[in-house]
Amino acid sequence: MLVSGISRNLSFLCDGSAFSGVKKISRKVGMDIKRVFGFEPDYTESLADCQASAVIFGTAGNSAFLDTLERSGKISLEKISGKREVFGFFVVENPFESAPFIREAIVIAGSDKRGTIYGLFHLSEKTGVSPFVDWADVLPRHRESQEFTSEDNFISKEPSVKFRGFFINDEWPAFGNWSRRRFGGANAECYEHVFELLLRLKGNYFWPAMWSAVFSWDGPGLKNAELADELGVVMGTSHHEPCCRAGEEHRKYRETTGEYGTEWNFQRNRDGITRFWRDGLRRNGKFENIITIGMRGEADTAILGRQATLADNINLLKDVIETQYQLMKEEINPDLTRIARMLVMFSEVDKFYFGDGTTAGLKDSGILDGVTIMMTDDNFGVLRALPDQSMRNHNGGLGLYYHFDFHGGPHSYEWVNSNYLPKAEEQLSMAYEWGIRDVWIVNAGDVGLVEYPLHYFMDFAYDAENFSCRTNYTEKWSRQWLENQFGSYFDRSDLNLMETVLEEYTLLNNRCKPEVMNSGIYSPFHFGESGDVLEKAGRIIDICGGLRQRCPEAAATPFLQFIYYPAVASANVHRLWITSSLNHAYAAQNRIEANAYADSVEKYLAFDRQLTDEYHRAADGKFYGMGLSEHIGFTTWNDEDCKFPVIHRVIPSDKPRLIVNPCDRADYVVGTGYSRNSISVDAFMNQGCSEFRVDLAASGPEVSYKLRTDSPWLTLSHESGKIALHDTLTVRIDRSLLPEGGTSVGKVFVDTDFSHVTVIFTARRQALSGFEKMTFLEACGYIAMEAGHFSSRSECGEFRFTELEKYGRTRSGVKVLPSFHKNFSADDPALPWIEYKFNAEQDGAYDIDFYFSPTNPPAIDNVMEYAFSLNGGASCVKNMFDKASFVTYFSEEWAEGADRNIHVRRCTADCRKGVNTLRFSALTPTVILERIVLTAPGARLPESYLGPSESYFIR
Repeated sequence: MLVSGISRNLSFLCDGSAFSGVKKISRKVGMDIKRVFGFEPDYTESLADCQASAVIFGTAGNSAFLDTLERSGKISLEKISGKREVFGFFVVENPFESAPFIREAIVIAGSDKRGTIYGLFHLSEKTGVSPFVDWADVLPRHRESQEFTSEDNFISKEPSVKFRGFFINDEWPAFGNWSRRRFGGANAECYEHVFELLLRLKGNYFWPAMWSAVFSWDGPGLKNAELADELGVVMGTSHHEPCCRAGEEHRKYRETTGEYGTEWNFQRNRDGITRFWRDGLRRNGKFENIITIGMRGEADTAILGRQATLADNINLLKDVIETQYQLMKEEINPDLTRIARMLVMFSEVDKFYFGDGTTAGLKDSGILDGVTIMMTDDNFGVLRALPDQSMRNHNGGLGLYYHFDFHGGPHSYEWVNSNYLPKAEEQLSMAYEWGIRDVWIVNAGDVGLVEYPLHYFMDFAYDAENFSCRTNYTEKWSRQWLENQFGSYFDRSDLNLMETVLEEYTLLNNRCKPEVMNSGIYSPFHFGESGDVLEKAGRIIDICGGLRQRCPEAAATPFLQFIYYPAVASANVHRLWITSSLNHAYAAQNRIEANAYADSVEKYLAFDRQLTDEYHRAADGKFYGMGLSEHIGFTTWNDEDCKFPVIHRVIPSDKPRLIVNPCDRADYVVGTGYSRNSISVDAFMNQGCSEFRVDLAASGPEVSYKLRTDSPWLTLSHESGKIALHDTLTVRIDRSLLPEGGTSVGKVFVDTDFSHVTVIFTARRQALSGFEKMTFLEACGYIAMEAGHFSSRSECGEFRFTELEKYGRTRSGVKVLPSFHKNFSADDPALPWIEYKFNAEQDGAYDIDFYFSPTNPPAIDNVMEYAFSLNGGASCVKNMFDKASFVTYFSEEWAEGADRNIHVRRCTADCRKGVNTLRFSALTPTVILERIVLTAPGARLPESYLGPSESYFIR
């Protein structure tokens, strides 16, 4: 077996003709060697100066060393040459006859410049170096040496997506302050670190910061663009910055020289705008770019005002694009097909691309031949549309502009990571399956604090075939990601805790982003949802606190950056608002403990500031600025009218008073002489409920109480107590003591010297033997079913409903997979279906609420249909949206789904008393079902954010 190793007699060898960017990256890899082994290799372009061990690297067609090795049979470049961004990694003994003193070598051969760079970074990864070694100080474990064998020989694949990268956007106050403090601005010194991260993540494409920065000025001068070109980074500009020019450039010229006119208006300032574009193409066209075409209004608005017709907009865009094409021919290449171009279908550009029934759009005009059509998400990680057949056949291909950060309506999210990977997995899988494979770029905001989903996105784009929502690869990926970042410093049990933290804090943020959390989101009482959030947030903070105590100093920076700050800070915002909600709710009952919750609100606000201050001071201020984004109390789409929680203070009553409050409602009793003295609880009507909590709270001076029950099937957690603020009575039921069928009534008495309260429990023990497995039982007027708990499903060839694990707000989701399929009709014999069984307690018209993931219609016709039937009856077909009014960037329906991360659609159907079968079908590929809730005639569900707790079902 061939063996090569890394030890102190190591040289890095390349040809003098090697690309300068490759040489620059080799120095970074050499520093990685030093980080691991404690020494830096020699760098040479001469065989005579080589040590006994060598890393030989070069690019096929540009390396005499590789040619010699191939001629001698030491390596084969057959599977590398002519490929895109491929590298070979070979272990070779005695590589050169002319240099017998070189006993062993690792040979890295790239098919092109980027392939060679990826091959060099592959060596870093093989020695245990994380892609975040420079960006976040993820330090590798020290080793004395490392041995490689022929088993390490490897030829990489061509990347799944041709161009893969990220966009630094919405960069103030975070990235802007960070770059100014560390580098003096978004200059070449700053971008060298950004580009290194991009390339280590196997990316090749980039959109630069553009709120106030100008990439081609700030280098200073062209140094940013020259550095990108040297390192093999393909540059672009954002969706509304055509012809290689930042949006800020025109504004700054207007305020200074006026060289390009005084308006960003092609109709009124045609000559100025044309010269502006020409000079941008002349300046940057010599570099490797994908050039944005088209034109939008200033500050990311429509090209013409709302008074303009669709035809006016489209005709103006055609004029703009033809002008830009002519400039490209004159300044870059007469052959337009040799120039990479893109049109980004952002916001109103959709309408201009597709047109309508009376006005032809750009789509079929021929003007976009050879242009990559960049499809987009809706700014909240959900695709706005899927490509039809003509788009999939389009000459120029399809791209995707995706978001992990957003500044805009209905709300911005720019602080910490609030992206949930199972959601991203489903959408990115669908994009790839539907043929969107030429360009993928993600808005990563400031990059800082979204490294976790960013790495996921880049890995997905590089090797999409490995990722699929059918295999739940995300969970495996996250586990490996944590191992790669922290495996040298934490044991497996702590890595498992980190996995729990990543999953739970991103789930909380997926349910409701921190920016839009407020005291009215989660119910303080109903279905225990506030308590669940509070418990999750507390657990996240406690786990992270323990991990931080055990964190070695060498891992302190990445642990703070990737785990501690984003998880603890966002969990703290959630508990802040839940505590505020409980403060309001308890103050309304005059509970003294409302004041304790008021104190907690103030403590959590102080902790928020403390966390950010500590974060900014850590690691000598390495990430100063990254935590500066506003994130508490948005009342509109941005932070201009943010409001901290309002605190209520209770003035205690003069006399002792005991408040008896069942935990699932705001309703309470005090049981004094002229007040209400009884309250009913029906929770034990639910076969799955085995215990229930009753809050006992003081409203005034300390009070003693006694507890008793008249029912042998009820057990009390204690018999007496003394309350200064709050006690909890836990009542448990022993159903074996109840008669089967029928309803039983038991009482619990809460007595003080001045009050007497009776809590009346109704309960039942249902006969379960007659029900089939997976049958849900109605209780308390409703049946709630998680979508993944179906009783049966059809098998329709390769298409069938599949559970997306850990996907939804409360458990999972179900979707027809593979996602690439036609729209089904309700009478299609091959229509996939899924069935749920439930036991209704009466005949009548039940409301059926379908909880859907907030996905969007796949086409501009706004058709997104589902069908259901009951007990074998006729199918009822529903369209999820109003065809005329639904728009994915400002309609109320869309905005509500983006805010709440759910669409709820209500239907009504006649159920029969006893067991019913509900059959559900998704007629449109984008439909994902998360829950079904049925409400009995005359019943009314308490308000809640997540919906009622899942009903009991037969296991």
